[in-house]
Amino acid sequence: MSKQAQSWFRHAREDLMGADYNLNGPDECLAVAGFLAQQSVEKAIKGFLVLHRKRFTKTHNITALLEILAK
Repeated sequence: MSKQAQSWFRHAREDLMGADYNLNGPDECLAVAGFLAQQSVEKAIKGFLVLHRKRFTKTHNITALLEILAK
């Protein structure tokens, strides 16, 4: 696995852990949990695209990334 793909997946996992903490931790913050969950999904998709050598433009649009993934 390329270092770039590993980096995307590592960041996705970190964001997911942050989302879980903000959802279930002592200082529950739903807005931050939701934001970090979205970031985690976005980064995981980008990691998958990099892993499979699919090009994508700079975007935060999960729908657009999924359309690339579907091709």
